[in-house]
Amino acid sequence: MQISEMQKISQQEVLYYDKPRPEAIHFQSFPDGIWSATWLGILIGTGIGLIFGVLMFQGIIIIPGWEGLFSMTPFTFHVFWGVVGLALGLITGGLIGMAATPPDVLIE
Repeated sequence: MQISEMQKISQQEVLYYDKPRPEAIHFQSFPDGIWSATWLGILIGTGIGLIFGVLMFQGIIIIPGWEGLFSMTPFTFHVFWGVVGLALGLITGGLIGMAATPPDVLIE
């Protein structure tokens, strides 16, 4: 099957606009230390949240006034505590990562 001249021109245009500009630089939104601390916080926080959910579901940890949480199904209960742990780990890990990163790395 022959490619028409219009198709050739179209392919050249696509290639021209798809290639990166020579003056383009790689931009990283956060330094590697912040990303590492954030992901580590997410993993640890999710683990702690799930452990807390299991301990609370088994009655090992009892917090008065939180009986309403047990109206969820067991799966939803554990997912809830996993997501709560994830959110707290995300915030904590991100803040610790920012506090531990030297200022000259943050501002370039």
